[in-house]
Amino acid sequence: MKKHFVIASLCVAVLMLAQGCEQLSELSKDLANARQTGQWWGTLQLGFTPKNLLFTKKDVEKGSERIIRVWNRLPFATEMKFTIEPAENWIQVDPKEATSTGPWDRQYITVQLDDSILSSISNISPLESSIAIKVENGVEKEVKVRVVDNLQNVGDLIRERIRERIREWLGNIFRWNNNQGNNNGNNGTHGGNNGGNNSGNNGGGGN
Repeated sequence: MKKHFVIASLCVAVLMLAQGCEQLSELSKDLANARQTGQWWGTLQLGFTPKNLLFTKKDVEKGSERIIRVWNRLPFATEMKFTIEPAENWIQVDPKEATSTGPWDRQYITVQLDDSILSSISNISPLESSIAIKVENGVEKEVKVRVVDNLQNVGDLIRERIRERIREWLGNIFRWNNNQGNNNGNNGTHGGNNGGNNSGNNGGGGN
């Protein structure tokens, strides 16, 4: 365990020098969560930003573009080859594949949406899809794509996400409390049974 901690610490130090603190927080989380497997380094190699792309109806009408930056986070590794695969045909990306040799070699992926989706854009709920970034070693990460009627819908989208998180947290708290209650109840039952049995046995010994 100590060996893995030392290796992880050295990796963070090297990467700080190579790419600064821009992605340090995210990378530290990946280092902490990465499983010690044959693809351990591969899971840390792929760097990208942003994680979410937001388009409005006007953006689609004007043919506006968004940019995804992709790079190899490991400066001492070989070049990283990757592909960009949209989940829907109406998401257009360029280029669809590229390589990066390190944190300094950041590739810019242009994302544009086809105007065929204009009739599908609702003022009630966002149109959602995704773009997969895939590395040759099997690592895959995802960029969410959302299309809203106008920016006023963004507030509704954020509020809905917050409500989802709150419901999730409350559900986890209730489940934890129920488990604690069940465990305490079971412990109390066992304690009562053990106490009764011990008392009965001790009383019988006195006779």
